[in-house]
Amino acid sequence: MLKPHPSAMHQRPTASTISGRSDVIVLGAGVVGVTTAYSLARRGLKVAIVDRAEGPGRGATFANGAQLSYAYTDAFGSPAMLKKLPLLALGRDPSFRIRATVDPDFLEWGLRFLRNCTSARFSRNTRAGFFEAAQRIIQERSRRFSDEELLSRLSALLAEKGWLSGLVIDEIEDMPSSSTFRHRFGSLVLAYQLVGYTPSRDYRYMG
Repeated sequence: MLKPHPSAMHQRPTASTISGRSDVIVLGAGVVGVTTAYSLARRGLKVAIVDRAEGPGRGATFANGAQLSYAYTDAFGSPAMLKKLPLLALGRDPSFRIRATVDPDFLEWGLRFLRNCTSARFSRNTRAGFFEAAQRIIQERSRRFSDEELLSRLSALLAEKGWLSGLVIDEIEDMPSSSTFRHRFGSLVLAYQLVGYTPSRDYRYMG
């Protein structure tokens, strides 16, 4: 578990102190920064997280709605992005950094990116992204799970949420659909009982 060092709560360490003790420095203690640091730490690296706030999750993460909205994602390469490239290349956008290099792979990527900044390719690439995301969800949900795997996932969901319903099950992207549990165990209520959960209402009349 990642926890701030007690001394870090009272004084700010210097840059040399941080770099001397760490293999990796992660900038930002929001959800992305903390999960990145956690992943690196699990790989055996010494990680330091630096944030301008007093504690973690005080920026965009603090007001995050915890929602993944695939319908509002689109391809990065677009005519609008093409117009912004001069400002991005000059470092005028604090959320974007690009370092020009003569590396052949970088130049090849840059040319491919420019070719995909047309309106037609933007629409095509955005639709392709939606399709791939939908296919991943469909493939995961249509996978044939054993009874043990289904109950294990249901039990984990119960531990996380504290309660169960068909809606709760169907909202989890990598979870088998509620109809899968209903078909396999005869009803959702019977599946709930197998993981030790009893709904507050009596749903036996639903089968």
